[in-house]
Amino acid sequence: MRAIQSVTRAFTLLLSSQIFSISLILMSLLVAIRVHPMDGSDFRWYWTLAQCVKDGVDPYIPTIRNYYTQFHPKTFDIAHMGYPPTTGVLLLPFGLLKFSLAAWIYKALSFAILMSGLIKVVSGNKSKYSLGIIGLIFLWSPVRWNSTNLQVTLLIAGLYCWFIYFVKEKKAIPAGILALLAMMLKVSDSLPFIILLFIAFPFRTLVATVASFFGILVISFARVGGWSAFQNWLQDLREFSRADDPTNAISPYTRYSGVRIDIGYFLNGLHDQFKYASVIAIATVVLLLAYAVYKGIFKQEITTDLLIFTTTVGLIPTYHHLYAWVYFAPIIALAFTSEQARKITFNRIPLIMLVIYGYTTTMDQHVKILEMYTNQYCVVAFKTYPSLLALIMVFTSLYYLVSRKKQQQNTVFCPTQTPICVGD
Repeated sequence: MRAIQSVTRAFTLLLSSQIFSISLILMSLLVAIRVHPMDGSDFRWYWTLAQCVKDGVDPYIPTIRNYYTQFHPKTFDIAHMGYPPTTGVLLLPFGLLKFSLAAWIYKALSFAILMSGLIKVVSGNKSKYSLGIIGLIFLWSPVRWNSTNLQVTLLIAGLYCWFIYFVKEKKAIPAGILALLAMMLKVSDSLPFIILLFIAFPFRTLVATVASFFGILVISFARVGGWSAFQNWLQDLREFSRADDPTNAISPYTRYSGVRIDIGYFLNGLHDQFKYASVIAIATVVLLLAYAVYKGIFKQEITTDLLIFTTTVGLIPTYHHLYAWVYFAPIIALAFTSEQARKITFNRIPLIMLVIYGYTTTMDQHVKILEMYTNQYCVVAFKTYPSLLALIMVFTSLYYLVSRKKQQQNTVFCPTQTPICVGD
């Protein structure tokens, strides 16, 4: 026990060192530069979509969008375009630049927004460990994976940091604008923003944000072909959901399938080709939100537990790759720079498990080892662990939110006495 305490004390002392913290951040930036994908990776989709919006052509017709692939560093035909044209509208400035230059600027911008957002989120905690925690987060696997693949989720995660800051500061207009930007970038990733808008601000803020998005969506589709482009987009989405690409497989039993965190993937891990998995996943999230409203937990202050609940609930109903753990960057920063970080309670254990998972897994290598030395069930268990962890995080945070609400309701406050709990 003394050895553990000594190691912990040494680590916290090191983490409080400004030189060590800055070294971590510089190391993460060097890694990001070193692993920059020369073929463009996922940025190929965004740049191509921006080109189509710029030229006013339908990006959901393969022959049209693949015309632009000749300008990529490495020619690569895009089988499906799942992003709406609003993504191209928002990233239009990058479409005005040559691909390689645009990719570097896009990466730098994503890092800058995430870095500044994390600093802003933890600024109120005034912790001497803040910079060290941020440095560790930048070396965290989800951040590195997003950086390596030039994923749009890294940019959205940066927006999410700033969004959480404005939510805690009760600033509706900037929070609504950031939620709108997230919806424009990737609709499926905007649910955490929407839930928090509903919780923190008057309902009109959410209505105005959603209405603005649909207005921009209509205008952006009008730019690239109108109703026919919209139908082509829906067709692309349907084909993507049935794609033969193993990384998009709905079942972890598929060889070389990726690792996901949605409920549907977990259900398909329990039973291959689980019937109505998507319907059950969406229904589960709706029921969870309804229960949260019924219990009144959304009327509490914006705590770490509430952020864990709303963020995870927003990620688990639909397809989300393991990259989506990056949205927990601001929550991890808050959780481990606050006063409560000194006494780790049970409700933080799932979050700690998530942090550890992000530092220890290399996914493909682990899967290969398991396939070599174990059976299929061990491989499936490894692939579905992240989605199981997401469910554990949801229900653990919900349990503590409900418990805290009950404790508040059972507390009687008297003007001349200290608070007493009726239930004690």
